[in-house]
Amino acid sequence: CSGAAVERLAMMPIGGSDFDGAYVYIEGARGVQRDGSHRVIEHPTLSPDGTRLAFVGVRVDGTRDIYVAPLERSTGPNPVIGARAERLTTDPADDTFPAWAADGSTIYYENAGSEPLDDSGFSSTQEIWSVPAEGGTPTQLTDNAVPDSQPDVGPDGSIAFWRSGDIWTMGPAGDEQRTLDGVRLGLGFNPRWSPDGTKLAMLVYKGRAHLRTSLGGLLDLPLLDVVVADLETGGIHYVGAQVASDVNPPSWTPDGALLINRFMPSG
Repeated sequence: CSGAAVERLAMMPIGGSDFDGAYVYIEGARGVQRDGSHRVIEHPTLSPDGTRLAFVGVRVDGTRDIYVAPLERSTGPNPVIGARAERLTTDPADDTFPAWAADGSTIYYENAGSEPLDDSGFSSTQEIWSVPAEGGTPTQLTDNAVPDSQPDVGPDGSIAFWRSGDIWTMGPAGDEQRTLDGVRLGLGFNPRWSPDGTKLAMLVYKGRAHLRTSLGGLLDLPLLDVVVADLETGGIHYVGAQVASDVNPPSWTPDGALLINRFMPSG
């Protein structure tokens, strides 16, 4: 469900559970648009312990902010998960791509800054920020004249992010910023750490995808290959699957064996 406006979120536990097929309903997100009777949210991201949900709320004025909500599970034959959201950011510029610290204490995200985003979703004022998951003052971690975007946090706390064409890494406080060893320059974007921190999944631009909507419309979206970089050997593996839309990075299963996303057949 990531990357697109949705009416509700569906939980799909790997291997099945009592809550397989449960729906998450977001409540308490004041000022967030509604699609029908439900909140409009993007980029839903579970906390490491699975008890909280960070997401981007699309507000009535069109701006985007980071929210977090504890998940409260009901019981019964048709389980429903309620989530009462708290707003963490209030900047007038868009805040997107939330990523949890490994201990669940902090959420990292990108802020568009004062310059408008271009057609590809980038801006020279786009920077990486952090905010306490329980609420507090956001902290700016990068500050330069090029886009910094799409952060993800590794198991050791290192943050991988896309900087103006390359994959960079830095410490939790924004320290030691450098290009990431084991990933060749210009390879891809939307980096996502494997659970053991030895690999990085990324997206590589392939062309355009033309998809029909349920109402018969036509969507023109970026078409991207999924690649995995081995940070120890420098090897690059093209997974073979493709993704439509650059706001849908793949997610790793906890054992690091599989990647999950709304994939398209390759070829």
